[in-house]
Amino acid sequence: MEIDTDGRVGMEQLDTETLVSETAKLLRMRIDELYATLGSQLLVFTKPTSAAGIVSYLSAVRNSSEATLLLEGLSAGPSLTEWAMGLEFIHETLEGQGKRYLTENRERLRKALCSQEVMTLSDEVNSSTLRILITIIGATLQFPRELDSISATTLAIILKLGLRNFCS
Repeated sequence: MEIDTDGRVGMEQLDTETLVSETAKLLRMRIDELYATLGSQLLVFTKPTSAAGIVSYLSAVRNSSEATLLLEGLSAGPSLTEWAMGLEFIHETLEGQGKRYLTENRERLRKALCSQEVMTLSDEVNSSTLRILITIIGATLQFPRELDSISATTLAIILKLGLRNFCS
């Protein structure tokens, strides 16, 4: 976090090169992981208890694991299967939020991305292409620069789906 000269607290902005590099890394992920990543980024727009519930659950998993290591003979608490079911629920929830967001913004993104020039540009994905596409998506979604990471994840999903498939 940064503190502006007038005392306001803001989020750190990623420079363009870092954002391009991060997008390239995201392209290595599975599509369900990308949707869940987008869903987690979108937690900023939900009730604080949504993020707090996830953090609380993860803390419980960590605390249970640590407690069993510290106190010999202590019950392991919920089984690994029960923890896994909870983690799967969190993943599915985040994935669903990412999918829903992309569905809600699909038409706006199509209008911005589905021109012949942009599709031709996306045939060869390189740092210049990523830079241009992130800029187009950021302008379309109208997020402040502090939320450019959402544009990067959105772009990674669209490229993973295939821009031509997204546009059809």
